[in-house]
Amino acid sequence: MKNLPIGIEDFAVACNYYYVDKTLIIKDILDYLIGKNVLFTKPRRFGKSLTLSMIDYYFNIKERGNTYFNDKKIFQAGKKYVDAANIYPVIHINMKNLPDESPALMLDGVRGLVVECYRAFPELGDSPFLREAERKEYADLANGFNKDPWNYITAVETLSHWLYRHYQKKVVILVDEYDTPIQNAFDNGYYDEVIGYFRKFYSSFLKANKDLFFSVLTGVLEIAKESIFSDLNNLTVFPITEKDLSQYFGFTREEVQEMLNHFSLSIPFERIQEWYGGYGPLNMLNPWSVLNFVDKEAFVPYWVSTGANNAIRAFVSQNPGLIEKLNFAIDNPEDSFFFQGAVSYRDIRADFNTFLSFLVQAGYLSASHDGERWKAVVPNLEISSAIQREIVDRNLNNESILLAHRLKTAIEKGEADEIADLITKYVLSSFSYYDLTKEKDYQVLVTGILAVLFSTHIVKSEVINRFGRCDILISPKKDKRFGAVIELKKYKGVLSEERKKQYAKNALLQIESRQYYQELQLREIERIGLYSFVFDDKGSHIEYSLVKKGEI
Repeated sequence: MKNLPIGIEDFAVACNYYYVDKTLIIKDILDYLIGKNVLFTKPRRFGKSLTLSMIDYYFNIKERGNTYFNDKKIFQAGKKYVDAANIYPVIHINMKNLPDESPALMLDGVRGLVVECYRAFPELGDSPFLREAERKEYADLANGFNKDPWNYITAVETLSHWLYRHYQKKVVILVDEYDTPIQNAFDNGYYDEVIGYFRKFYSSFLKANKDLFFSVLTGVLEIAKESIFSDLNNLTVFPITEKDLSQYFGFTREEVQEMLNHFSLSIPFERIQEWYGGYGPLNMLNPWSVLNFVDKEAFVPYWVSTGANNAIRAFVSQNPGLIEKLNFAIDNPEDSFFFQGAVSYRDIRADFNTFLSFLVQAGYLSASHDGERWKAVVPNLEISSAIQREIVDRNLNNESILLAHRLKTAIEKGEADEIADLITKYVLSSFSYYDLTKEKDYQVLVTGILAVLFSTHIVKSEVINRFGRCDILISPKKDKRFGAVIELKKYKGVLSEERKKQYAKNALLQIESRQYYQELQLREIERIGLYSFVFDDKGSHIEYSLVKKGEI
């Protein structure tokens, strides 16, 4: 077992392991962010909680005398920064584990967190800097006597005022995963019942708090201001798409190379970057995946198994054409999209641009821009599998997944009867929630299936050449071994096998006569499969022919 801090979010504990030193974020906070409310939005497992824990241990007056930073970079940065250590009261709130079974339980969980904050400062109970009535109010709040969460909605602001008077030092406020309960409320159907509470709760201690030294919030998303930060005009946001301070979340090339050297691993960095890198302007690497890779020395997906996004699956189930649209956006980066830094949960399910923006912030896509346009790309090989698992596989049962992989093999080999059998089972059983009445429905569905199965290819629909419009084109991204053209027909009712076969032969002749394979031929693809898919209300028939390089 290597001495790696996998899953450790407490900085004091992490210091006993191999620690990638991120302490210079404290220097940037002291140099640039004093007096501000700062929000870092990064994907899950990108070190947010560990970073907040580190900031807490550094500034917290109750940690005076700790030696955790003696050998860290921040203590080598100069006297100004060393002198700022452990002289401020710190309020630290972790929102990630609130109960979410009902709005009442969630808000009572917030009340419990505030009670814990009060209990962390028992010295206020007999502080000479508080009036007698205030000391009594402190005792009531710390003991949780009042069970109404709305009576705690301004309690953090009150606590910061009392701490400033007691210590004569401004207060640091840290909020970890501020958006987790809001997402959970949306997923569970009671978003409208709690959003007003959270808006007032956060605004009470972040807006115009004269006793605030600075605050840091972390989360996956910046929730649109009309939803949560409508009363807050001094929020400084550092999303995953921004270069500033992004080096503190995730690993840099130098940090990964140093880790490889430390553990005597001779793996090329480029291979690790290909699997786990590609995030943001600095090409950061996913820290969770890198640590697990160094521990196990195996290139497999690690990050994708640590959580799920219900919003993704809900969006897919409500939008049958999403898979095709998503793959088209990824494979055609010249088609720009409008990236939104702040998103509304309602719009995630209603607007494709918002959904792409959500995927970028959640870590499923990476986005870059040339000053005017944004383009979306899959950052690495791990995420390629994540898109399949989160967006497709979770909507299928195990039998359907097996059918899908058999279908890919059959298409590559040109096994027409096997394809017909598999795609009939796949369409009629796995995707029964589609209203498969029109030819376009089948085209969207088949394109989506193929886009996922052929992740090494670009799968496009409605491809136009000078002779007509091809239904589906499968074109390899890199190697030139295999490509395919598919023409798809849907007929109402139940056709005889002979009639389906004849229609399929006619569709195959259409592919050949209109040269739908021309784009693949110009790219000198070695094997081009030509397929005609004919569906009726009960099944399908497939005709196939193979074009080898230079034959037509």
